[in-house]
Amino acid sequence: MQDRTPDGPVRELLASVLEALNIPHPATIGDTEQHDRVLNERVMHARIALVGVLERGDDPAWTTAYLRERLAEHPPTGYRHHGTPPPPSCGKCRKPFDPADTRFDGRARHGETPWCRRCVDSCHESTDAFHACPICDPTRRGGEGR
Repeated sequence: MQDRTPDGPVRELLASVLEALNIPHPATIGDTEQHDRVLNERVMHARIALVGVLERGDDPAWTTAYLRERLAEHPPTGYRHHGTPPPPSCGKCRKPFDPADTRFDGRARHGETPWCRRCVDSCHESTDAFHACPICDPTRRGGEGR
C-alpha cells in the first residue's frame, strides 16, 4: 500500500487550513460571540484559499503564504480560551477587577485587598447602624477575617 500523504506545497496549504480552523474553544458562553467572529473570519480566508487552488489553479505555495498572512491578521484572541482560569474578581460583588478603571469608586482592586474600589467606597459610605459586610466586619457574611 502506498503512502497517500500529500507533500510539499499542498501539505503546507492543508496545514495552514487546519491552523485556520483549529482555534481554542471559548471558556464560557459569554466568550462565544468573539470566538465565532474570529472563527468566521478565518474560515472565510481558508475557503478563499481552497477555491483559488482547486477552482482557479492558483499556486499552492503562494496561496499558503497569502492565507498565513490573513490568519495573522485574525489571531484567536479577544476571548478567554477553554481551560484558562477566570480573572481575579472582587470578594464582595464577584465582578472581575478592571485595573484600567482607577476612579475612586471604580472596578480596580482596592490596594492589596480582595475587594474592588466600588465595594469599599459603598461600604464606607453606609449609614445603616447594623451594616455588616465582609469589608468592614470580615468575621461576618463570608469575610476572610482580615
